Amino acid sequence: MKRIGSYMVDLYFRYPLFRRAPRLVLFAALFAIGAALVFQNRRVSTNPVGWERSLQVSTFNVVARDVSAASRGDIIALAFEGRAGGAQGIYCALSLDGGDRIGAPVRVAVVRSRTAMHPYPAISPSGELIVVWHAYVEAESSTRIFSSVSGDLGATWSQPRKIDLGKDMEMLPRIYYDDRGQAHLFYHGTVEDTVNLFHAVSRGGLEFEEARSLIRLTSSMRGAFFPSITMSGKQFYIVWQGKDEDFSDDLYLIRSSNYGRTWGGKRRITSSKGNNASPSVVMQGDTLYVAYQNNDEKSWAIRLLRGRDRGGSWDERPLEVSTALTNCYSPVIGLSGGDLMVLWYDTRDGGARIYARKYAPVENALRQEAAVSEARYESRNPVVVSAGRRLLVFWEERNVIMGKQTDVYMEPPAVFSETNPEGTWSRLPFVVMKWRTPRDESGLSGYAAIVNDIPDFNPTVVNLGPNVTTEKITDNLKDGVSYFHIRAVDGAQNYSRTVHYRLQLAVNPMPAPVVVSATTPQGKATEERNAEFSWGIDDMERVKGFVYHLSKDSVEMPGDFTTGTTMSFSDLEEGTYFFTVAAIDKTNQVSRVSTYDFIIGPPDSVIDPEYYQRIAEEESRFMKRFRPVPGPRPAPDGAVAARGPSVAIQFPFDPRQAVERRSFRALIVPRNIGPGSMLGYSVYIDGAERPVPRRVTHRGPVLDVEGLRDGDYYIGVRGKYAVTSDGRTMHYWTPPHVERITVRGGVAPSPYIRYARGVVDRLPPRVARIAILCIGLGIVMTTFGFGSRIAFHVQRARFRLGLLWRLGRKRMSG
Repeated sequence: MKRIGSYMVDLYFRYPLFRRAPRLVLFAALFAIGAALVFQNRRVSTNPVGWERSLQVSTFNVVARDVSAASRGDIIALAFEGRAGGAQGIYCALSLDGGDRIGAPVRVAVVRSRTAMHPYPAISPSGELIVVWHAYVEAESSTRIFSSVSGDLGATWSQPRKIDLGKDMEMLPRIYYDDRGQAHLFYHGTVEDTVNLFHAVSRGGLEFEEARSLIRLTSSMRGAFFPSITMSGKQFYIVWQGKDEDFSDDLYLIRSSNYGRTWGGKRRITSSKGNNASPSVVMQGDTLYVAYQNNDEKSWAIRLLRGRDRGGSWDERPLEVSTALTNCYSPVIGLSGGDLMVLWYDTRDGGARIYARKYAPVENALRQEAAVSEARYESRNPVVVSAGRRLLVFWEERNVIMGKQTDVYMEPPAVFSETNPEGTWSRLPFVVMKWRTPRDESGLSGYAAIVNDIPDFNPTVVNLGPNVTTEKITDNLKDGVSYFHIRAVDGAQNYSRTVHYRLQLAVNPMPAPVVVSATTPQGKATEERNAEFSWGIDDMERVKGFVYHLSKDSVEMPGDFTTGTTMSFSDLEEGTYFFTVAAIDKTNQVSRVSTYDFIIGPPDSVIDPEYYQRIAEEESRFMKRFRPVPGPRPAPDGAVAARGPSVAIQFPFDPRQAVERRSFRALIVPRNIGPGSMLGYSVYIDGAERPVPRRVTHRGPVLDVEGLRDGDYYIGVRGKYAVTSDGRTMHYWTPPHVERITVRGGVAPSPYIRYARGVVDRLPPRVARIAILCIGLGIVMTTFGFGSRIAFHVQRARFRLGLLWRLGRKRMSG
């Protein structure tokens, strides 16, 4: 032993290779472990348009084959046969999110069998999983069907259990759950060397009743094989391959309308000179679609047949799906949103490869073929399953199970703006929007973008290229709240969710608020010593608050800040008063000033053009020297609204008395609702009272009423407002508010009379009487002073007209 040890030490120091050997072994071991971790379930590929990346379902250490799939809601179950570590068994992999992620496969059972076991999964309405398969039983020298069940979404599985069905041989099982939660087992069975299709129903657990044959075999029908089953409520449909008396193959349909208790007679749905085999059926609406193999042209091709009225009438000629001049095998069909997808494998490229072709039922058109699997490995035996709008396909590829799903999702762009950050108001006359390009397997086709004032608008026209990431907007911008809507569109024409970016613009000052008062008419004298004012502006969401002021004898600009829209004053002395109010927006811009003048007691001053000029000058000086006012003060703790949200109408008169005005302005006043929460109003004006509809017909609080005639009118209003709670915005309507007014004004005056009356109404009564008296005296003096001269000119005109008339008659007679 010492000699061996010394010999190894001598080799270690004499030859450098032996000194590097431990490091090489350690490096190789680490590399092998890293490669296993990196390449497990990570095989990806560049995909055709409309498909996402490939993914490997089975793990690298399992030799897998014979995959099948089932789905219910967002749960997808995959079952396949695998061999790992010298043990043969059944494996199951699950997805709980509609195929976004597929978990690692779990071995359901260790099974020994001489033949392929063809496992098939099913999902009950309660979420219970079951996998069935057939295996060769040495003691019986036959194949039997086994099952295993999981009640915890695949975490644990029951021991394999043989299902006793009483046939000479049972094989190729398929199991389904109906909408009542009852299990249905379909399989091939042999009785006296004849192969037929059988159906067994579970009455409780997995105890199946005695199976019944589905097909009556005769001398003209020698066998039934390879059924494809689809269910819709209590309606079951089976399309199967039948062997005719001349040993040719055709497709047949049988159906049940009572959950499979009884079945109707078979119906032949294909008629061609060749063979028709391997059907795959799916139902969309009231139409059955069957994809199958046909060899009329000597090589196997894929065809699509439609059975309208739930299989009541079938096409005379099928649609030709495959175009390759080579053999095509194993067609399957599934739903992909509103379209159908037919998949198969063929050898046009020298090796087996999965191909797909989409069919649009609305257009009755087939799209172009697309290679789904890679060309570097042989790909065979596709299976499909649908989850929502998404279709997933799985296949065998070089001892692994691969999968891919249709591209039905487009990620929205990430949108931002440096000129208009969200939640802030901007005075810039333009908007610069930016966004980050989303990634998609089918490539980016472009963007659909638009600016308007509709909060939830979804653009549909692609107007920006895929390389655009910035947009400067100068047109279609207006003050207030608007929205930049943008959504991405990928190469498969999938639209992303729309991003609604809120823009808050305050480029121009707001207009002057509209002021109304039912107690004090504007420009007129009144004996009422209490004054109440209400005001409003259309763009209330832009408003930060208002400044107001009440002055006597001379106009003064507003300076007192409030967030309300009403103000009252009591015990006013006699004199001329001026109530001024202006709006302040959230960028601290001041609007034009509204001046409301009124007189208490007898008029003590004359309002002339110089008076209005002084008001304009004061307003101009006010706009120049105005400084931002502080924000609204918070409400005191414990302040609670006395009533719920509501709206009312504030008229510039007392609505209980008859109104002589046929046109006026009123205000819609929200109560217990924040100004920024109002979304609009529903308003009607009618001669009869009726319910106020829940439909926004009026945006702002200013209500212009014109063209009224004598009679009674009802004005109804209700408001729509938003409430945000826990990050969710809910929309509500206030209770309806209806006011009745009576109009009494005789014949409607002409526009000139209306204008003159408006001028007179703004003057104090004494000034108006003096003006009318002066105008009347002027007319009288003019008439009397020039009466004789006017009479002379009238007589001369009559004489000349008469002379011309007589001369004309004389010439006519001569």
